[in-house]
Amino acid sequence: MKKYYMRCLAFLLVLSMLLQPAAESAAEATGGEWQKGTLKLIQDGQLAVAQTGAENSMALRRVSKESREASEVIYKGMLAVEPNIDLEKYELTVEEFRTLLSDIINSSPELFYVGKRFSYQVSADEQKYVLSYIPSYQFGGADISKTRIKEMKSTFQDKSEKILSGVNPEWSDMEKALYIHDYLASHYEYDTRDPQSATDPCRYDAYSLIVEGQAVCEGYALSYLHFMKQLGIPCRTLPSDAMSHMWNQVQLAGRWYHVDVTWDDPLEDMPGRAEHKYFLKSDSVWNTSYIWDDTLSEPCVDTSLDSFFWENSSSPLVSDGENWFFVKNKGSNPGIYRWNPERDPYAETMEKLVDLSLYRWETATPGYYFTERYTRLAIHQGILYFNTPDEVLRISAAAEGVTKGELVPGIKMEGNDRLYGLWIQERELQV
Repeated sequence: MKKYYMRCLAFLLVLSMLLQPAAESAAEATGGEWQKGTLKLIQDGQLAVAQTGAENSMALRRVSKESREASEVIYKGMLAVEPNIDLEKYELTVEEFRTLLSDIINSSPELFYVGKRFSYQVSADEQKYVLSYIPSYQFGGADISKTRIKEMKSTFQDKSEKILSGVNPEWSDMEKALYIHDYLASHYEYDTRDPQSATDPCRYDAYSLIVEGQAVCEGYALSYLHFMKQLGIPCRTLPSDAMSHMWNQVQLAGRWYHVDVTWDDPLEDMPGRAEHKYFLKSDSVWNTSYIWDDTLSEPCVDTSLDSFFWENSSSPLVSDGENWFFVKNKGSNPGIYRWNPERDPYAETMEKLVDLSLYRWETATPGYYFTERYTRLAIHQGILYFNTPDEVLRISAAAEGVTKGELVPGIKMEGNDRLYGLWIQERELQV
């Protein structure tokens, strides 16, 4: 019996020695050496340019048809969380491959789970073509399983679809861009956690903002890029190394404009607040506050929206599907107004529905008042809701003429407490 086991052991040893060289020779025949690399990814905190639609990006304009096909294979492979993506037939050089890879991930916020580190196999000949690619799948700096990625993708998609359900397909691109800007600014908050923290650092990706509720400027820019991509509106990110900051450019009717959702959601965070100081601006406005490399930028030369009416509103604009309603919080003639962009594209004949000059918010010093009216606006089933310093009122979206509104029962501030905003969440009014 002992001899029998010895013979079996010897047989297995010889067999393993025969199979190992065969496997190695097969790898050599199809590949060559494996190499490792690191990408500069926006969702990992790096500043880079990205653009909706990888096929239109600046990087892809410089590569061949084969490389474009390869980019689709890479994208679909990462979307399916494949462990190894075969690229042998496309004969990509290492430089082409790395350019494609960073461009695809940075232009696809839905790939929030793809890590910056990767491995790739190059051919053994002089051309050194990339034969295959092994992505790393990570979130928050830690490896994650395919099952967990599937759950996160489902949550991300569900949340995105819920937000997009508020977009009227009949709206113009400008109205769609406005809705997404205001939604992100009014529903989410800037992530103030320490980026150097080993246990709980700030986040840079779209998932962290859209699903978890907070991120830094890269997360805002990627989220805006994500929704513009879903809506078919040309959009890109624009970084500034000098400012350690990132924002977007969006193209409407053939013209490019700057959009900075982050700076329109100022600290301290106030739910239901959306500034419009940095929405659809030209280079001439941007030059007063921003520093950036204009070789990375699309020219934003149209100045027609630089002083548009919404600059005087710190409340998200809301729509009943046809008309838009906004709060003029600042300057003269404060009030709630109705605007129909189809009949009045330049906002010259807007209708005033509520006079807000009746309301003032007192500072901590008795007898002194803020210049801004902290009224916020929300709409549900054709009813507009807005707050005064101590009450919530409502009016019909179809109201004609100036009205004071009807009191919403059950909400009344007492003493020195004041209302500074409201919003609707899960069909419930929040203050």
